[in-house]
Amino acid sequence: MPVRLRTGHTHGVARFTSVDRGHRHLVLAISDRAVVLDNGNHVHRVRSLTTFDRSHAHAVSRFTGPAIRIRGTNMHYHIVDARTTINLEHRHRLRARTGRAPNIPANVVREALQRRS
Repeated sequence: MPVRLRTGHTHGVARFTSVDRGHRHLVLAISDRAVVLDNGNHVHRVRSLTTFDRSHAHAVSRFTGPAIRIRGTNMHYHIVDARTTINLEHRHRLRARTGRAPNIPANVVREALQRRS
């Protein structure tokens, strides 16, 4: 079971959805704080509404993939691959890379996992 950190970092997401029914929406979101996994990596939940276009909007709620380290830095990012809710008989796909954030120090991950026991 994952452990939710009480303090931690977040990521920004700014990306257009796929084009469906001749239009697309913009998603602007700030992820929730990190959820540490048993293997020491972590994910984030991304929840947002799309922009309101053509008289409707969609919701997005999905966990990111695990952290991907950026070589030569103390930073990482995540991949978001989600589908929006269905509205007006269609939905959109969101494929995005989050903004960069500092890596969680290993001792913070270890302490969070120990607290869980």
